[in-house]
Amino acid sequence: MKRYIAITLCFILSISLFGCRKINPTDSSFYSTGSNILPTTSSDNTSSDSASLGDDSSSTQTDSSSTNNQSSQTFEEKYGFNRLVDVEYECLKEIPGDDAQYEVKTVTTDTGYAFIYAIFLSCDDKSIIIKDRTVTVPFEYRQKHDSVTLTATHNLAKVSTKFTITFDKWDLVFEENFDGTELNTDIWNVWDEKRDWHYSYSKDAMFLDGNGNLINRMTSKDNPTSPDNPIRTSGAITTQGKYETTYGYFEVSMKPHKATGLMGAFWLMCGDMGDPNAANDGTAVNGCEVDIIETFYHNLNPSQTIHWDGYTHTKSKSFNKTNSPEIFDGNYHTFGFLWTPEEYVFFIDGEVNARTDEMGICNQPGYLLISSHFNDEAGEFSVTQTDMAVDYVRVYKTDALK
Repeated sequence: MKRYIAITLCFILSISLFGCRKINPTDSSFYSTGSNILPTTSSDNTSSDSASLGDDSSSTQTDSSSTNNQSSQTFEEKYGFNRLVDVEYECLKEIPGDDAQYEVKTVTTDTGYAFIYAIFLSCDDKSIIIKDRTVTVPFEYRQKHDSVTLTATHNLAKVSTKFTITFDKWDLVFEENFDGTELNTDIWNVWDEKRDWHYSYSKDAMFLDGNGNLINRMTSKDNPTSPDNPIRTSGAITTQGKYETTYGYFEVSMKPHKATGLMGAFWLMCGDMGDPNAANDGTAVNGCEVDIIETFYHNLNPSQTIHWDGYTHTKSKSFNKTNSPEIFDGNYHTFGFLWTPEEYVFFIDGEVNARTDEMGICNQPGYLLISSHFNDEAGEFSVTQTDMAVDYVRVYKTDALK
């Protein structure tokens, strides 16, 4: 019995010494699995995991490298420039007595790029109106200032440059307000000529009403009593030989005729346009007729026209403001013409109606005319009398246009 007990104890002791393994409590693999069994690994699995880890590591390094590259990318590499250095703008409208408008055309960078996209315009003075790329400067502001400073900012790059728009200063060089009761013949010539039995220009058709208006009266009679009393009469006055000039801004304020069969006009005769031997060279450089306004009631279309190459080989370009009943509402309306060495610009009530240089810019002086004319293409003259009232005629010049 004792021998049996001794053998049993020896067997238990051998199991204790050789059959147990100590678990390292720091074995993360063990604790991460939540198992009391050590994980088994194989070379294949180890290789596969390492490749996977390597891919993740490589991706992380690439992202980090990309971030570092973006951080190290220069401002010029990112946007193509460092600074905005110049702003180019175009004058859309800058006439006496009205708001002015300018349009920003391009912004130039220090690397020579010229663009307009992504540009935001601003001004510290809130009276300046900015819409997209158009800047409107109220007349009142122009009266008090010689210029305005604005800021152009690139929306993405957040860099800015300031630029200044300097205003033209206009001097009134000719003014006729038609005050009093007698037309000033030191300024005006009055047409007084009979064309034929049916038509004449009469000095009696142009007169002052005593209320600051020139009245241009047109009449039609059914039964003329003699060749000295024609069927139709109208009037015309000119400054020929008394006031002639080159370049400037010309404006008339008037109430047009409200009758068909005729047109009322304010116009310029320049250079050799009225000469029978006028140059037929395809340009208006040597002379032209500029109809600053011709009003046609039959189609409600005020027209602004340039004629050139004399009256023998006349070429013409008209700019109509179609379907404009407001012009014939019985109120005063302004019609203007800007003549510079670079272009012609026509205005109606202060708004640009047309601008052109296609026929060439006349460099010869012209004189002013106010007149009315019967026109068979303007419908039937169906009234016995109609008046056009002219409030004023004005000519302005800047120093550059004098």
